Amino acid sequence: MKNKTLIFFITLIYIFIVLYSTSILFKIDKSTNSHENVILDHSSNSNTNNKLVRNSTSASTHSTKTEINKLILSWDPGYSFFSQFSDCKELGCQFTYDKTAISKAGLVLFSVAWAQKLNYSGQMPKREFPEQIFMGFSFEPATYYNLTVNQTFIQEHLNATAGFRYITNEPSHVYMPYGPECVKNMWGYIFRYGPPITKIPENNRENKILFAASNCKSFTGRDQFVTELMKYINIDSIGKCVHNKNITVNRAEMTAHQNGDVKLQILKTYKFALAIENSECDDYVTEKLWEPLSVGTIPIYLGAKNVKRFLPHPDAIIDIRDFDSAQSLSDYIKLVDTNETLRRKHLQWIEEPRTKEYQQLYKDSKDYSDMFCGMCRRLIDYQTNPNMPRVLRPIDIPFPECELKPFSFPINSAV
Repeated sequence: MKNKTLIFFITLIYIFIVLYSTSILFKIDKSTNSHENVILDHSSNSNTNNKLVRNSTSASTHSTKTEINKLILSWDPGYSFFSQFSDCKELGCQFTYDKTAISKAGLVLFSVAWAQKLNYSGQMPKREFPEQIFMGFSFEPATYYNLTVNQTFIQEHLNATAGFRYITNEPSHVYMPYGPECVKNMWGYIFRYGPPITKIPENNRENKILFAASNCKSFTGRDQFVTELMKYINIDSIGKCVHNKNITVNRAEMTAHQNGDVKLQILKTYKFALAIENSECDDYVTEKLWEPLSVGTIPIYLGAKNVKRFLPHPDAIIDIRDFDSAQSLSDYIKLVDTNETLRRKHLQWIEEPRTKEYQQLYKDSKDYSDMFCGMCRRLIDYQTNPNMPRVLRPIDIPFPECELKPFSFPINSAV
């Protein structure tokens, strides 16, 4: 009996020790966990604050991703924009002419030409919020719209620009090229360039030199130049300016109805084309160059002084600047016409690999061929790209200045 009683008490003591130890361990664990939780909570709070800043940025970015302002408002209804976002529908940008939507628009688009025509530069609206983009655009040179080079107007009323100045790495400027890829933006600027030519055309074109221009008041004095050149060589002028030849075209054979298609068909029958710009400005390289290049017709070029920056090869054109008179130019054209080696010299670029510079030019031209896609991408990038500046300012001289005097060289009077 005593033994049983002893065993019973020993068992009770053992149970008590086990329970007591468990209780102590539980308290320690609870205390430790409680302490860790405090530290974790503190750490978590500290991190939360950091994360809130990041998440706030992140949340802001996320919110931006889900609530990006993709509305573009055109302040000038005079232009008939027809291919809005045709190459970038997946971006989801929207377009409106409704001026009452200015408080909602992420980008407000102004035609500098219209601002000058309507003289509303003093009545420009104010930005509704700091991040709103006021973008002025112009496809035309400063010779016609001098407001494009009015830096006071640009700096006071705009924070971004779009135009033919060839710059693609500035956040506040959108490149608007004429080529080599076709322009896709508005009626009045429809050009039809052929696909990149890959084979030198046969020397079987019966027609020699084509000139086609409808603007007879160019600042380069091209009509006077063409008239002078006609004294030394035959030129077919089929446009309104210095017109001397009518051409009948069977439009039923055309794949499209645009005038650009018709002109390409005509160009394909000529060896040379007078490609003279209406203004002499850097980077102002228009369809006058791209149309003949696209069909293997040799451009006789006058315009941008930096045109070689845009060429697939320096010999791709006959540069009028290389000659000191209309007669010396005409003599060289006649020589190229009769000398196959010289003809191929000006066409050899067609069968040669494109330089890296030209490949980049072509890529940029393709990327920005629809000006609305360029603006849409810039609008989205401005709201989502952390590397973009928070405050946009126009670049210096977004629209190049131009020569205001007509082109001329010492014409040789000898016949």
